[in-house]
Amino acid sequence: WGPAASADAVLVIRGLHGNVRRGELAKKLADVHAVLKPGGTFGVVQHRAKDGEDPKASAEAGYVPEAWLIEQIE
Repeated sequence: WGPAASADAVLVIRGLHGNVRRGELAKKLADVHAVLKPGGTFGVVQHRAKDGEDPKASAEAGYVPEAWLIEQIE
């Protein structure tokens, strides 16, 4: 990812569901937070599952519930 606090922005396009499937989401998000400069931007493009769906189950099909993912990121 790069040195700590070295990125103005990080963009992940349709990739976080794979991290959910592999049980690696928390580590991936920690890596993103570490590399971002204070006030940096984290952009996410991800297919959305319906609200309330089980994230692990929906991630198998490439979808993640939006509100749940925002909670994980914050």
